[in-house]
Amino acid sequence: MLGVLWCLCNRGYMLATSLFASAEPGVLQGGCGDTNRYHGVEDPHGCRQTGSFGIPREIANRVHAADWCFRRCDRLEGCNFISVSVSQRDCSWYRHCRLDRLQQNRVVTDIVSAPARQRSAAAEALAKARCRREQEGRSHKRARVLNASSLNNAILNFGSRWPHLVSRLRSGAPIAMGVIGASVAQNAGCLTQPGKRCMQMSGQTSLNRTGWAVRMLQKINQSYPHHGHRIHNMAADATPAAEVLKCLGTHLPQRLDLVIVEFGSMARFMGGEIASVEGMVRFLLANFPSAEIVILSVHAWCEQTDAGDPLFYRDGEQLGMLAGSPWERVEQETLRVCRRYTTTCVSVHKGLLPLVQRHEPGFDVLDLVGRDCLHPVNGRHGVDYIEQMLGYAFERAEADTAMIQSVVAGDGGARLTAPLHAANLHPTSHECLTFLDRAGQRDSLLQWTTTWCPSNDSAATAGAATSDGKKGSCVSKHGHARCPVGSSSRAKYSAFLSSPPPVWFACKWSLSPFGLRKQSPAVVALVPGATARAMIELHGVRRTELSLEYLASYAQMGRVAAACYGGCSCASQTIDAHRPGVRASTWEQRQFELSLSHHTNTACVLQLVLLHSSSSDSTRFSVRGLKLRRTRP
Repeated sequence: MLGVLWCLCNRGYMLATSLFASAEPGVLQGGCGDTNRYHGVEDPHGCRQTGSFGIPREIANRVHAADWCFRRCDRLEGCNFISVSVSQRDCSWYRHCRLDRLQQNRVVTDIVSAPARQRSAAAEALAKARCRREQEGRSHKRARVLNASSLNNAILNFGSRWPHLVSRLRSGAPIAMGVIGASVAQNAGCLTQPGKRCMQMSGQTSLNRTGWAVRMLQKINQSYPHHGHRIHNMAADATPAAEVLKCLGTHLPQRLDLVIVEFGSMARFMGGEIASVEGMVRFLLANFPSAEIVILSVHAWCEQTDAGDPLFYRDGEQLGMLAGSPWERVEQETLRVCRRYTTTCVSVHKGLLPLVQRHEPGFDVLDLVGRDCLHPVNGRHGVDYIEQMLGYAFERAEADTAMIQSVVAGDGGARLTAPLHAANLHPTSHECLTFLDRAGQRDSLLQWTTTWCPSNDSAATAGAATSDGKKGSCVSKHGHARCPVGSSSRAKYSAFLSSPPPVWFACKWSLSPFGLRKQSPAVVALVPGATARAMIELHGVRRTELSLEYLASYAQMGRVAAACYGGCSCASQTIDAHRPGVRASTWEQRQFELSLSHHTNTACVLQLVLLHSSSSDSTRFSVRGLKLRRTRP
């Protein structure tokens, strides 16, 4: 059938209509294999083996999506096959594909594949010539050395506690560096925290790159070598500052001499919680009054287009110079905080902006942040430029001998000045509970159980409604397959998704169907009817505010029904984790008001049931922990 269609059709839309509108079951259903989303940005001529582009949002059906993908494929030297998913807005291309062995994905069920159109001999020769020029003509392999003007532009405020750090180093004592933030901070790296994602940027093996915090410590070791120097990376991926602050006390070591905080990258998710920047600084100074705190700000540099081509923000609008942009708003707040508490502010954006505006070599999108527009680790030289800025701040502290000589003896336990925000005068305390035993964290471990309720919505919700927690038709499922690690083969990963556990399960790695799977520990449910019950100790407190931490994302997220029973009550809620508006994933919070039940001595139980219904046509839900705030004794 495909051969006949191929002979009759030359135009992409006709071929797309014939192939993808077919009602025959099983015709080209499935994908050719895994790809790195938006790899086409770095490989615009299709010189590699595979690649991927994002399908524009306005394309809503499979036929038009296939036509768009065929047209993109025409320009690529290596595009001989395509796989299309409308729900994931993905057009993947391949140099090789076994159409008789297409891979099936249980989570993403609308993936279909087809051979590409034959190019003319002239078009084939042109594509190959482009690839040769691309391979021979690269001139961006080395990072540029930032000049004094750029480095000074980056240092918005210089802190007053550097003398304590330099004096300690000169005395021959070891120092402890802390790193706090989200994914940008995780990519700073660490050296002695096995099991944490930051170890992937330790630089200790040929497979590990070196993060900017590790490079900073390497610089310190060049002048002040000591086997006892340490990095304590306390970053949590996709988590805003306000939520990190609530549980920060469970991460802190006994001593910190230098703390680098990066939350500018989470600016668009901070909303009305901008006071948390000051709250973070006050908390750190209260615990480590002599530590130099460096607030490092990372901006988004571009806008991801649906075609996967990142475009620089326009000057004067979203490049961070508009006061109303989330990036500039957060950076201005951090500058206020730095001046108030005499800490250091470093702005990657302010340091590099003039070079970007002058179109200097080594400062385009792919040099700074890569195709995702935000993370320096994805840029060719993003980490190099941060290393230079932080190194310059340290060299400035070393060189300022007058400042070093004026160090006052003692640890500087002065009282904190009055806060800029009233909310930071008397911060509230939280009890942090986790579903997983995470490395280097002292959160209390939740007691929880999981079962599978095949009747899903009706059975689970009914049990919650009667407040008896009866399991009804729910059954326990043990001995299920373990979640595949991030380096697992595509075949092993696909096999797991084709028959996932019907219950909630712990997974150390993300379960994205595209690209590399990053380390992001969570408890996950994939099959509707999966039911989790977490036991919560209220200690006799009548009113408790509970926050459930769950992952929200733009693709593949489902819904859960949440309710309380046993020794407490709360309003039942349905939580939808699908966020189609922003191409990002963040850990969000859903609040519950728990009331202690006096007629029973049973435990308070929070129940989560994965639902069939979904606004994304997928049923994945991930949770990480709970936070409790006692409101009434």
